[in-house]
Amino acid sequence: MTTDPGRQDAEPGHGSRGSSGLCQIVPREGEPPCPNRASRKQPRLWCDEHHSQWNDLNLKYKEAGNDAERYRLQLRQAEAWRRVEQYSKEEVTKILALREEYAKAMSEELEGRVECCRRFYGPPDAGHAKRIENIERNLAKNNDKLKELRARRDADVGREAEAQARKEREDIWKVQNQEQEATERRRRAQADTAAVAAAAAEQRRAAENARRRTEERAQQEALAAAEEANRAQRLARASETEPLISRTARSGPAASPQQPPLLFQAVPRPARTGPAPSLPYDSIYSRTPNIDVESLQEGLHHTRTTNSGSESFLDFLKPLLLVLCSVSDGSISTRAVG
Repeated sequence: MTTDPGRQDAEPGHGSRGSSGLCQIVPREGEPPCPNRASRKQPRLWCDEHHSQWNDLNLKYKEAGNDAERYRLQLRQAEAWRRVEQYSKEEVTKILALREEYAKAMSEELEGRVECCRRFYGPPDAGHAKRIENIERNLAKNNDKLKELRARRDADVGREAEAQARKEREDIWKVQNQEQEATERRRRAQADTAAVAAAAAEQRRAAENARRRTEERAQQEALAAAEEANRAQRLARASETEPLISRTARSGPAASPQQPPLLFQAVPRPARTGPAPSLPYDSIYSRTPNIDVESLQEGLHHTRTTNSGSESFLDFLKPLLLVLCSVSDGSISTRAVG
């Protein structure tokens, strides 16, 4: 049987109840004394029931004291005489857990010792009083350490929360920056696409303008070629009619060497007799040529036989000669030409 330190065992028969052989348990407030007889087991004269209670309580607080001593040694090794500010985050967590277990063990030991003294011994003796005082002093120191450790833990948590909030703000900023960059890239891509489209449209306009200029130059060249062909045809026709003009000129009066031979000769104005014509006299005779039809016929026949390519020109002259003959007043022959 384990005995309490600092407590001398009472002799059997000590006190009035001991001499009577009754259980010497200290009753609680309002509780009557135990009427059972003592079993005379050491270290006190209690009944069997209360002796079993004393034994259980004694074992319980002694076990709590052993746990407290084990935690104290672990704390000495973990703290290594350092200040709380020197602990790492992991060390703070570990030492805080040990300090909490240390406080729990000391509280259980303190409560068990106080209850054991009050229930089974009455006021504690010097040994129990000193032990209880040491436990209370160690509890106070441990509570101060717990406050420091919890403050350090809260500071770490606050810093972590601030760091997390800062990281979240940075993440939000990064996301916003990425969205802005994506928007800017899309805008630049759209601008580049528009510029490419504008350049392509400008190239198409330039190509269209070049094509129109090329077509205009081709048309101008075609017109110039057609004009040149017409001029060549006119020159060819003039060269074809040159023999006719020469023969017509030879059939009339001799032409001056400075003047080209004339196809038509003016008719001398005869003296007017009889009634006045329906048209003014001057207008009729000043505009009526003296046409040598025979010479003209010979020239036309010569032209037809020498150059068959002038048929179109001769066909053009025939109706003209017929008209001239129809307006004549008889001064020229009206025979059919050709």
